[in-house]
Formats: sequence, C-alpha cells, structure tokens
Amino acid sequence: MNPDALILDSLLPARWRAGFAWPDRRRDNAGEFALFRRVFDGANPPPSCRLFVTADSRYILHVNGQRVGRGPLKGTLSRYTVEEYEIAPLLKPGRNVLAVAVLWFGYNGPLSEEHSGFPGLLVQGPESLGLDTPGKWKAFDCAALTWDRTPYTCNAHLFMGGMEQFDGRLYPQGWETPEFDDSDWPVASAVFPLTAAGGDPEAGLVWNFVPRELPALTEEPRAFTSPPTHTADEFLLQTDVLTTGYPVLVFEGGAGRRVEILYSENVWHRTEKPDDGRPYLWGGGGRLEKGVRDDLEKGILQGYQDTVILPGGVFTYEPFHWRTFRYVRVRVLPGEEPCTLRDASYRFTTYPQTLRAEFKSGEPDIETMMEVSWRTLQLCSHETYEDCPGYEQLNYLYDARNEALLSMYLCGETALPKRTIRLFRDTLRPDGMLSSRTPSSLRQTIPLFALWWIPMVRDLYDWAGDREREFVRGCLITVDAVLSYFRNLLRQDGFLAALPYWNPIGGDDAPGTDVADALRDGGSVYATALFLYALETARFLHRAVGYAEDVARWEPTRRRLLAAVRSAWSEKREVFVERVAFPEAPVSQHTQAMAILAGAVKPGQRRRLVRSIRKGVPAAKMTLQQGLPFAQAMREAGEYDVATAQYLPEYRAFLDLHLTTWPESTGPGVRSDCHAWSAWLPVEFLSTVLGVVPRQPGFASIGLRPHPVFADAAGRLMTPEGEVAVAWRTDRKRFRLEARTPVGVPTYLMLPDGSKEAFPQGGNLQAECLLPDRGRKASKD
Repeated sequence: MNPDALILDSLLPARWRAGFAWPDRRRDNAGEFALFRRVFDGANPPPSCRLFVTADSRYILHVNGQRVGRGPLKGTLSRYTVEEYEIAPLLKPGRNVLAVAVLWFGYNGPLSEEHSGFPGLLVQGPESLGLDTPGKWKAFDCAALTWDRTPYTCNAHLFMGGMEQFDGRLYPQGWETPEFDDSDWPVASAVFPLTAAGGDPEAGLVWNFVPRELPALTEEPRAFTSPPTHTADEFLLQTDVLTTGYPVLVFEGGAGRRVEILYSENVWHRTEKPDDGRPYLWGGGGRLEKGVRDDLEKGILQGYQDTVILPGGVFTYEPFHWRTFRYVRVRVLPGEEPCTLRDASYRFTTYPQTLRAEFKSGEPDIETMMEVSWRTLQLCSHETYEDCPGYEQLNYLYDARNEALLSMYLCGETALPKRTIRLFRDTLRPDGMLSSRTPSSLRQTIPLFALWWIPMVRDLYDWAGDREREFVRGCLITVDAVLSYFRNLLRQDGFLAALPYWNPIGGDDAPGTDVADALRDGGSVYATALFLYALETARFLHRAVGYAEDVARWEPTRRRLLAAVRSAWSEKREVFVERVAFPEAPVSQHTQAMAILAGAVKPGQRRRLVRSIRKGVPAAKMTLQQGLPFAQAMREAGEYDVATAQYLPEYRAFLDLHLTTWPESTGPGVRSDCHAWSAWLPVEFLSTVLGVVPRQPGFASIGLRPHPVFADAAGRLMTPEGEVAVAWRTDRKRFRLEARTPVGVPTYLMLPDGSKEAFPQGGNLQAECLLPDRGRKASKD
C-alpha cells in the first residue's frame, strides 16, 4: 500500500464526466467480482495526476502493479466516500496501467456496510489523459471469488456476509501489471451515469459523495511467531497475540487441490454438555466452551474459514477483507499433485492512531492491563470502531463511546471519534431517535443507546474544547431531537413510560432485579435517571456554545425528572428502587450509579447508598460493558475503591486465561475474545487514579485530582495543550505528588485530603498531604 498517495479533505470535482462502469454480463444479485484495466501511454508523465475513485461495493486500486489504496471508506449512502490519489510518482515513460479489483456485495454483503443495489467502478482523472470510466476501460467478469455463507462459528456468517470461496484456476494472475495481455477482455459498459437530465449533478443519484475523512489503514508486514508446524498436509500458523490482518499464503503445486484456511481467535475446549447439533458455540449451550486460550494440547481450533482451489504453480492467496486470528490452520485436501506452503506471513491492519500515553503502578498486572486494553482498542478500530473484529464488525453507539474515550486518552486522537459522532448524528429519524449502530444495512434501534450519544458529544468537547465548537453546535439540533423523543414518553408522575424496541443494559439485563420489567412496562428509575443525566449533559453543551436560551428551555423538564428520580429513594433500604410501584423488588447497581451521575442523590444519602453497594445490596452488578459509568459514579461518590475492588479481579482472571485482548463478557460461553467496550480501564487509570482531567474544555485549564487506590502511580498523556505527566506515591500516612503540565496552562490540584492548590502558570509542581483516615473519607456529602 502507498498511503502517501491518498489525499484527504480535498474538493470533489465540480463536474462529473465519469460514470459507473461494469462488465456487460451480470450473473445474479448474490454478489460479483470484477477486474478492470486502463492502459495508457505515459510518454511524458505529468507532474501531477490525481484520480478520484470509488466503487460499489469495495475496490483495490493498483498502479503499474503496485497496490495503492483500498476503498471506499466504510460509510453510508448519504455520505459515500470518494478517495483522491496522487499517482504521478508511480507513472513511467511508456506503457502504464491502472488496475482495479471490485467486489460488489449484492444481497450477501456484511451487515456493517451500506451500499446500493448497483455494482460499479467510478474513476475520474485528468481530462487530458482520458482515464474516466467507462471510456476505454476494459472489464473482466471474474468468477474466481464467490461467497460462502456456511455457519462455521457462532453467527459470524450473518454479520460478515460470508467468507471467500476462491478458485485460483479462474483468476488471471498478473492482471494488475503493465505486461499482462488484456486483448481479449471486453470494454467496460456504462451502468450508471452521474450527470442527470436537466443538468443537476445530484438529481437521481443513489450515492451522496463526500471526500474521504480518515487516513488509510495501517498495513504492516509481520511474520507468524514460529515456522508452520504441520502434519501431512495440515499447517498451523500462530501469533503471540490476537491480531487483525491480511494473511498472505504462498503455495506451490497442488493443481486442483482444495485448501481450507481456518481463522481461530483462541483454543476451544470440548465439554460434557450434549451436542445440540450446531457446528458453533452460542451462549455456552453448545458443545464447545473456552478456558485457557492457548492450551493447544487440551483444546481444538474453531472459527470461520476461507476456501481456495489451487491453480498449480506458484500462487499467492490473500483475502479481499482482513481477518481476525491468533491461529491460522491451513488444511490442504487430497489431490494428485504435491503441494508446498512456500511462505506464510500477514499484514497487520488497524486504524493509524499512535499510543502516546502510559500508566504504571506497583499494583500487580497494571501495565499488562494497559497493554491488553491498547491492543483491544487497536483491533476494534478500523474504518469505524467495531464491537468486535471477529464476529460482527459493527459500530455500536454504546461501544463506540468507550472506544472514542480510549482514542482520546491514549492517543490524543479526535478524527475517528468526531466522525463516529457524525455518523450517528446523521441517522436521526423524524421522531428524534438514532440508530444504535451505523453503518448498517439493517437498521437497529436501542433507545437507551441514543441517550448515551449525548455524553459522547460532550466527551469530544471536554477534550478538544472550542477547537470543535462549531461541530458541537451542529450536533445540538440532534441532541434536542433525542431529548424530545424521551420527553414525549414521560408519564404524569415524571417517569418514562414503557420503552419500545430492545433496551439491553448489560449483564444479561441485570438478572434477578426489576430493571428489565421496568423498561418494558414503564416507570423505570434507571431509564429516567439516564434521561436526566443526558439532559444535564445537553444543557452543559448548550451553555458552553452560547445558547443560554436553550438551557432555560429544558429547565422545567430537568426539575420534573429530578423530582421523579429522588422520589425513588428508599429510606428503609438505603438505595434507589427500580420502580416506585414495587419498592421491595431487588435492585441493580445500574440504577444506583445513574442516580449518582444524574445528580439525584441528596446530601446525606450518598454515603448510605455506597454503604449499601459495599454490602452487596444490589442484586445485579454492572458488568464489563457498564464498568465505565459505574467507576465514574464511584468517583463522584468519593468511594472509588469500590470500583477497583469490583473490576480488577475480573481483569486479572482474564490474564490467568492467557487472553491478549479483553473479551465481550465473562464465563466460558463468551462469544468474542476482543470487545472494546471492556477496554475502558486506561481512561479511568489516567483520569481518576492519576487524576488528569480537563478542568475547562480543551484543557484550557487542567485539573489534577488523584485517587490513591494504589500505593503509587505514574503516567502521562498528551492533551491538546501538551503533555501532562504525573507521579504520586503513598508513604505510611502521607501522599506525595510531582507533576509537569504545559507552561502557561493554569493547573488546579485537589489532594486526597480535600485541600486545593492553584498553579496559574502550570509547569513543574509538587505537593503533599496527610492521607485521610480510611474510615473517614475526605470527600463530604
């Protein structure tokens, strides 16, 4: 790949001369694979040669045999990406060729993609060179690649559209090079013009074109960690850690032999449970479960697979789309001609964000947890964030909020978080609801997720400040639409009525409590508190960008919600009930945490509430995916050790199972071993334990409020104003801190005993205090 050839933030052509091109013959709507070539003379290569390229559904662009780029960037029909490339440095005197492979998904496409029902390639270059499609382009209807929708593992086939069946005998090797003879290839046909009758360039178009917003993904060559181990015609390739990448396998011989390439996240273990007839795991009820993830002696490999038919000779196979794997099993089925796996490697691929933060502590396993969290973020970040790279590859709103925070705190990255906010913003329906995932060819609605989008907007503003002021302003109409949707569901008593659609909250919907029933039947204190939290966040945003009138407009609704949530406090039980109509029903941590974050806990109640949480009164804990709001609630309550005591043992248990990324959930029946909603730990290590937060949006002033739940901590992160480094330690009854903040940026320190110090010019600072009595917290109600 040549990422330097990709031009970002360019202007699209004012006039489209080109149109979509495709081979003459169409097979069916199950998807097609086509190869395109445009040979042209470069007797005098121009100093600049910019190409605009897109396709429905996906393309790979080559120039003179060199792979230059992939696209279009995953998006929606309303924001369909056109990439621009500068290819002049790749041209040479004489014969040149542009070669593009295009895969049209048809109705078998991945659920995480949005495309039209029309296949096609669109290229527009300098008018003098005549490179526009269809023009003189040639097109080959290639039957080598077809879909395989076998349910090899779990439900991946439903989300990923299928795996590859690739017949190398039907693939014209070397087709992307200038030397290839394409004399028998037919000329491409025009299938969709971009200039409509009447002269309106956008009239009747299925796609609304926009320039690419993100850089090309990293494609870094890597070797498997050990030479292939093999028995007869079966080869096992391994990596030390779970990864995402393009496997590159070089075969020799074996003409006509079938090769099965299986990708496994981990090692699976057979159980004594009865075989339910399914060849894959689902919810722990099948015949396979998970234990120690790299125990090959006791386990087996299970995963989806690509299938290849070898053409003979030397043949290199890599899939069109990247795969997720820790183990790759290559099985060559019987055939007449001997076969050799000459070489095996892969290209690691992820979104190009750079780790710029660190956190260390003498507390066991902390640095490993940071490493695993970073890897989990990497593997769940490509052209969008993903819930999991191994199964769904969908950008879910709640998951993406955690991932965006990780990108900002670990990398100082805002481009991908900002684009993610925009993608969800643009799913707004007339009734005020957002999609719970996007892009997606099948819309899904989770109303509670829409409320979490509003804090996601604030997360960006808190981090970037007025650098994103206008973008945040552009989001506020959607913020108000979401609030209006929920306001329309309020009952007379101030609680939300029954919520439509599906409304998961995590942890199997808090089993044993009244949470799920309250969401379904109405009167949910949890949902009403979440609405209040989102509304308070929205009012902050309106105030921050100068819309004071909108702050006042939502004040009556705020008072109504606050009164309702506060009415759910039980003096007897010292918790918030799930529904006031059922005051004795078991309660959840979810509702207690949201009441704290929403500001509904009155003075005098907070310590009693946390005491109840410590005693285990809530019947259901907030599990990994809900861990971040629970940790933030405990920070607000001044009892942060409750959060670390609850979660760190769970993460240590994952390390004992040799996981190298954080999984979707706990237990042997967990589906995905890489799920970034579980990777939020570094956000809390940096913002709460180390104590670095933006006191004003954009870190215009910096807040330091460390929480000494460990004996010591040290770390750094890169803020928009510069690097902040902090180190603190406890010594018997004293707390000592040293920090370095950007010179000229006011820094405000709150020590664990509640005392405050101001450093108007930032820079190097030191402070110490007596540690508060563990039995008497420094923070007060």
